[in-house]
Amino acid sequence: MSEKERKEFDFGEWLAEGVDGMLGSVPKVTPALPPEFKEHTKTAFREMLLAYRSLVDAVISKTERQPEDEGVKIKVE
Repeated sequence: MSEKERKEFDFGEWLAEGVDGMLGSVPKVTPALPPEFKEHTKTAFREMLLAYRSLVDAVISKTERQPEDEGVKIKVE
């Protein structure tokens, strides 16, 4: 694959595609379905959103983390 064909990873584009997919999966419940089904569907969708939140929180945490040991500091007198 040539350098031109290889596309750089774009976090914003990736996130936008994920949000579009997530919103496309919003349950569309019809009135003919039992209330228990509606409630389970609503709860499952909420859990999916919480899973996405944990993913975003992990990425944020990773970007805020201080670099690990950059070497040993020795005090010289």
